[in-house]
Amino acid sequence: MKIAYTLLVRTFWPAILLIVVFALPQCSKNTGANNHQNDSDTIFRRKVTAFDSSAFHVVFDMLLTRTSGVFQDSCEDFASIQIVIRNGVISFPADSIQNIAPLVQPTSGKEGDWSAVWVPDDIGEINITGASAILLPGDSIVVVTLKESGTVSPKWMISFLNGTPTSAGGDQTPGWPLAFDFNINLKNQDAFKLDQPGSFWLVWVIKDY
Repeated sequence: MKIAYTLLVRTFWPAILLIVVFALPQCSKNTGANNHQNDSDTIFRRKVTAFDSSAFHVVFDMLLTRTSGVFQDSCEDFASIQIVIRNGVISFPADSIQNIAPLVQPTSGKEGDWSAVWVPDDIGEINITGASAILLPGDSIVVVTLKESGTVSPKWMISFLNGTPTSAGGDQTPGWPLAFDFNINLKNQDAFKLDQPGSFWLVWVIKDY
């Protein structure tokens, strides 16, 4: 299942980053007046001497399987953000936050007497609306806190013996991830990775310069 994004991202990340960072002008999932877009360029100042300027691209990949509870489906959600550190100032360019609509495959199926059809949504379980960060003492570890809104679990319409469908899922979630940390001295790192039966979670950080 992870091949849908993870192998593609790791193999062709330069092209993907160009598409993600430059082709999409704004947060694709966030619409309306209350989307907190102004939060996404929060700046924190701290005197440091370890570097002058660095940029990091962060990729978030979340995969859940059998979300329908009926058959073996897979739901993958994907987002990215850019972090810039210049003379000790950490910033998150607002137009660098990219939230990609969740991908569910297959969108319908059945097992025994039960059947399920996915109800599409454009938000999913990752919907980043802003970020803030601090540089820990020693000037090598950055701790990032993310703001997310409107996130929901996959929603399905479930039927038994082709009867009247009932909804399942679509519950509000806190969003993922809410925080992570990374080392500014590493060129390529998994800031967080969890691979287990039924789910896969990845925060991948690439140092651009």
